[in-house]
Order: sequence, then structure tokens, then C-alpha cells
Amino acid sequence: MTAQEISTYKWKNRLVLVLSSSTETADYQKQVQKLKENTEGLAERKIKVFQITPEKFTTDFSKNWKREPSLYDKFSTPNADFEIILIGLDGGKKLRQQQPISTEKLFSTIDVMPMRKAEMRRD
Repeated sequence: MTAQEISTYKWKNRLVLVLSSSTETADYQKQVQKLKENTEGLAERKIKVFQITPEKFTTDFSKNWKREPSLYDKFSTPNADFEIILIGLDGGKKLRQQQPISTEKLFSTIDVMPMRKAEMRRD
């Protein structure tokens, strides 16, 4: 997958990009753990999680990492050891921060979006 292919998720999934200089950083491990503990909430909100390092990436906590440096280069902020980015269904960046986010804050950010409100009304 290349950075360009992330656009294939547009209108299908919200994306959470967890970018880290290493899978060994405390922020990365804390963030991944928080997300893993809330897979139901992720699924309910159509969230696909990308774990991205400078050389490789995986999706949805898979142990099957793929080599692809262009994803990290495309989305990371220079000199940031850790970042989390929320990309909405429309492909726009909705949130970007350089410290782990609680799933409560992530979900509440999504739940106030017009498209999510419409989803909740339908369900």
C-alpha cells in the first residue's frame, strides 16, 4: 500500500494513523493499548487503525507489517517522535496531536461530526 492508496478508504472508513519513530516508544505503546481495548467502539465508528513507523506499517493491530516508508514521510511532522491523526470519511484531517489520545476523546470528536450523527440516527 502506498500513501496514495489510503484514499481508497474515503467514504468507507475513518482512519486513525498512529505514527511513531519506533514501536518501542511509551507513547506508541500506550496509544495502541488504548485502541485495542476499545475495538467495539472502533468498529461501530468504522475506524481503521494504521500503525506507521518510518520503515513499515500495519493495519488494525495485525502482526503482519509491510515495508513502506512513504506513509510515514507523507503524514508525519518533522521531528515528532509520536503523532496521532484522525482522518474523516471525507478524507479530511479532523484531529492531529503529538500525545496519546483517550478513546473517549477520540470517540466524542467523531460523534459530533454530522456524518456520524446521521449514522447514529439510522442505527
